[in-house]
Amino acid sequence: MISTQVQIRELIAWGLDSGVDRGSASLSASEAIHLVAEKARHALQIRSPIQQSCPLLQRETKEIATLLQGQRKRADLMREFERLDWELYVVDLQKLLAFQRRLIFHEGRVFHAVESADWQQLVALAFPEQRLGDVVWSANAAGSEIIIRSGNPDLQVKIGPPASPDTLCIPVWIDHGSPFLEVAEYNGRWFLRDGYHRAYALLAAEIFRVPAVVIRARTLDELGAVHPWFFDEKALFSERPPQLIDFHDHNLAVSYKRPTQEKVIRISIEESFHAST
Repeated sequence: MISTQVQIRELIAWGLDSGVDRGSASLSASEAIHLVAEKARHALQIRSPIQQSCPLLQRETKEIATLLQGQRKRADLMREFERLDWELYVVDLQKLLAFQRRLIFHEGRVFHAVESADWQQLVALAFPEQRLGDVVWSANAAGSEIIIRSGNPDLQVKIGPPASPDTLCIPVWIDHGSPFLEVAEYNGRWFLRDGYHRAYALLAAEIFRVPAVVIRARTLDELGAVHPWFFDEKALFSERPPQLIDFHDHNLAVSYKRPTQEKVIRISIEESFHAST
């Protein structure tokens, strides 16, 4: 069951995007949130320009090479990244940038990171078997429309090619997004690509060295920072870009509550006749 309220943690020192419900009681007036954002912007300006270093940890990666090799052979992992230049490494979360503006925490769903820096637990956290999500679906009486609802904004319906040229069976499946902890290098900068909630919890537990899929992105699309609710390239390649650790900085981020939002996907079946050509 999808909760009625969500807790938001938002990076606000790089400006506010429009069309966002920031309806917390403590931040209900639009001028109040803008004053908080302006204060955060001033706090950012006194920070030294970034000199980002490579987050890849060679010694730790060699230390758990056998564990990583076991994950490297997984069919689902290879399928997820088959068109990308990728490898598995241990990375330092403290050295990553963030292109995601907000983290969304559903009430009653508290994410707990591992309790210690045990490599077996960290590998299981970084490479889980699947990504779970709330999905509710219904169909109309005629069977001509299917409605899928979820609180997961990454939910997608994917359509694959027919299993063979001789069949009319076309595979359709629900995709919850990648379940893996992912890091990407793009134009000389290193970003957390996916796994923000896990990384947030790990940082809170002061666990910084974690295994991840590391992608060498050739385009912004491969990086994944393409949605309008993410930071744009100007912010990401500025002198003081948003960093992953900034989600824990009360001078640069703010928390508030708002009503939960659902992603709704409608699949309709329509019949029509057209003249042959």
